[in-house]
Amino acid sequence: EKILHALKTLKLFLANGLSNVLSRCYQACQQTNTRTPQTRALASACLSYLVLDTNNEQLVQNHYDNGQNMTENLAALTAAINQSLENTDALMKDFEDKWLDTTLVMDKWFSLQGMQQGDDIFANLEALTQRDDFSLNNPNRARSLIGSFSMNNPKHFHCATGRGYEFLTTQLIALNTINPQVAARLITPLLAFKQYEEKRKAMMQSQLVKLSNLDNLSKDLTEKINAALG
Repeated sequence: EKILHALKTLKLFLANGLSNVLSRCYQACQQTNTRTPQTRALASACLSYLVLDTNNEQLVQNHYDNGQNMTENLAALTAAINQSLENTDALMKDFEDKWLDTTLVMDKWFSLQGMQQGDDIFANLEALTQRDDFSLNNPNRARSLIGSFSMNNPKHFHCATGRGYEFLTTQLIALNTINPQVAARLITPLLAFKQYEEKRKAMMQSQLVKLSNLDNLSKDLTEKINAALG
């Protein structure tokens, strides 16, 4: 919690102190006749800070509406999700409607879902795993949602209740028989349990022990878990 708070404080400090510079830079990038990957990336970075400073929902909406490609749309969605803006659900639904039949793009959509910051994250994750277009049999889809949550959402993966660890373990138990190679990749965050303070360390370790006690634990997971616990 202290690390996340320090990062948020630092970003807010930069956003407040550089708001005029960031705004001018953002507008310059958006007015470029031919937007390059570099100007798009710079505009996205500016947007992420401008939203911190003003919580400007309309700016994110405009960025999404005026986006010339998927990359710019994704930048708007990322900003909305990171700040839990009120228009997040509407933007995510619009993007889904546009790209529902494009598998690789929807993988990105699922990745963004895993990074949601709202308190209803676990209900959302459960609902997402029940969708017809989500399957643990699809390695990319599994990595997109589960990997995104466990590796890119420290606020909720490491929540004090341990629900983040439990969610990952539940998915790993299923993947153990479906695709143990994917399970062996996704277990990585739990393997680092020794780096955390005693409470979280104990909760993460207990999930590893739970996995190690599976009767049919795959060789891929057995090797990693034994190495971590040993």
